[in-house]
Amino acid sequence: MRRILILITAMTLLVGIHAWAADDANLDKLLEEGGKALNEGNFPQAEQIFTRATQAAEKLGKTDPKYSQALNSLAFAYAAQGKMAEAEKLLKQALEIVEKNSKDDKQLLPTLYNLAGVYGSSGKLGEAEKLYKRAVAISEVSFGPDNSDTANAYISLAGAYASQEKFREAEEYAAKALNIYEKTLGKDDPNTGVALNNLANIKMAQDNYKEAEPLLKRTLEIFEKALGPDNPELLDVLDSLAEAEDRIGKPEEAKKYRERMAKLQEKYQQPPAGAVAPQAPPVK
Repeated sequence: MRRILILITAMTLLVGIHAWAADDANLDKLLEEGGKALNEGNFPQAEQIFTRATQAAEKLGKTDPKYSQALNSLAFAYAAQGKMAEAEKLLKQALEIVEKNSKDDKQLLPTLYNLAGVYGSSGKLGEAEKLYKRAVAISEVSFGPDNSDTANAYISLAGAYASQEKFREAEEYAAKALNIYEKTLGKDDPNTGVALNNLANIKMAQDNYKEAEPLLKRTLEIFEKALGPDNPELLDVLDSLAEAEDRIGKPEEAKKYRERMAKLQEKYQQPPAGAVAPQAPPVK
């Protein structure tokens, strides 16, 4: 279940950085430099740059959309360093500003996602669920029930449910997201693979390995086409498949997946599944 929550948190936190266009040249430059620092994993520098951007945007007025953008960006830099309390404070401020000054509910979505992501990372799962429900309601009205943006909201809400072991609700929304991705993006799109993997993980959390197995096999096929057969990003799916095959009484199939994992781990010097790897600074 942890993989599901991490996936969703990462996805939602990134929304704030590019959600608005900044016309002011200096502010735009600061936001660009801050984004570059984030991409390079230099989070303290990103924090410094986004602090300057926030100060510059504040001069335009606290009701200006650029100020909300800067707050979101700085909150991202805080969250990337584990400063969740600081990030939460800024995002609540940004949300209040957008609520008061925007006539379009879609403008609320970036900050809703970002704040929900911070709540999830802080263990405030019920609060995250509330915001994701709000994002779902806005997306269904703004984009329609069969839009990929709505599917993104469904996946986020599914993750919030799953992290609270509300598996029936999690499965419902994960399946709805998968259905939309298959219709709008195609059955071989990587986003469809992510949705398949999420649904499979939810089923495995309920010990429903028999239904998880075909979902994981489809996930593996999609990721192999997108990434290549020897990409280390396949390790998680291979690990899940090995576990599923073991649980449904197919030890030989499980062995094949583990042998493949071992080859990838040796090639890329990855630790074996279940091992404690050295901890690196967070990159999301």
